[in-house]
Amino acid sequence: MKEMHKEYMKPLLIEWNFLDWNYPRKRHEYFHLEDTVIQEKHFDFLGFTHFNSKTRKGYYSVGHKISRKKKKQFKSNLKKWVKENRNTQFDEFMKALNKKLTGSFNYYSLSGMIKEVRNLWQHSLYVTFKWLNRRSQRRSFKLERFFEMWQERIIHPYIHVDI
Repeated sequence: MKEMHKEYMKPLLIEWNFLDWNYPRKRHEYFHLEDTVIQEKHFDFLGFTHFNSKTRKGYYSVGHKISRKKKKQFKSNLKKWVKENRNTQFDEFMKALNKKLTGSFNYYSLSGMIKEVRNLWQHSLYVTFKWLNRRSQRRSFKLERFFEMWQERIIHPYIHVDI
């Protein structure tokens, strides 16, 4: 079965021009990339940037990142939403924010993307702290206390789909 898969994937990878193939010395190392040169090819699809990468063992893999456009859009929409809703009750605000973040984390949490998702989590922490402290001229939260409340109420990012 494995050999069938390799034979099936070879023409597709060459057709898609993902790999510049220098044929390996041994037949069973067909997808091992020590002897191949990976081209810098990538494309955006459904909010992800797909690109060529290697596994830890050196085999070919398709890597995923959040596309720049979607990351920028998420950050600006989050900032706008926090600014508009910062005067609501704190419990309601945190529940609604948690729903927003849960949806985004569920969509973007693929294997190999935990750093990207944590970056969104940290950005949302920063934006929320900043705008909740601007509700009045008096400071609403200290960072330590806010972080404790954040840890209790907001979901932590983790990988949902292992590809």
